[in-house]
Amino acid sequence: MFTSKKEIHTKMISTKKVIDSKKNIEGFPFNIFSFIFLLYSSILYSQKSPIQYGITAGWNHSIYNDVNANGEKNKGDSSDEMYGGIIFEKRFSKKSAIRTALLISYTDSVTFLEFPVLYKYIFYNRFSIFLGPKIDYIIKQEWDDVYKLNNKIGFSTSFGIEYRLTNNLYIEASYSHGYTNQLDTQDSSSISAKRNLYRMGLTYFFKF
Repeated sequence: MFTSKKEIHTKMISTKKVIDSKKNIEGFPFNIFSFIFLLYSSILYSQKSPIQYGITAGWNHSIYNDVNANGEKNKGDSSDEMYGGIIFEKRFSKKSAIRTALLISYTDSVTFLEFPVLYKYIFYNRFSIFLGPKIDYIIKQEWDDVYKLNNKIGFSTSFGIEYRLTNNLYIEASYSHGYTNQLDTQDSSSISAKRNLYRMGLTYFFKF
């Protein structure tokens, strides 16, 4: 059964709208993220309090959400993996701090280098919350039948909760929402894939 010219034209318009919306969505986070990173960096280096250093590691659950040519969202593949890295935290008041980290996150076919800049607030006793932007950089990808590389650099926001177990040991749970289409699906019915991330782990700060 042949496809009419009208149907082809309608599909082309739908695809163009999705692509244009992708550009608008991805351009907006870039400007906001640039401003936030500059602001956080100035706060981080302007305060006189010492910087704490530590290590962090834990478990990831990644979900790749696809968008097809008609703009419809589909729940894509998911995977469980490990992450780890170094973490830095600088307190600028009794209850507030700025936290940065350099993390490596492993998935089945993609390895990410992550750089979050988070605002942390201690709201009750041993409990604290954190929120901020994150850069996700793809440093390695093994080509497979599902996804192909689109953008090496992506942007996301992270927020979570943390509990202090001891003076140096913390447990945390967080969620990251991706804004950048870093991966495309090999299936022609989908044109983009963003990564959302659930995370749980431990952080240990060293004493000097």
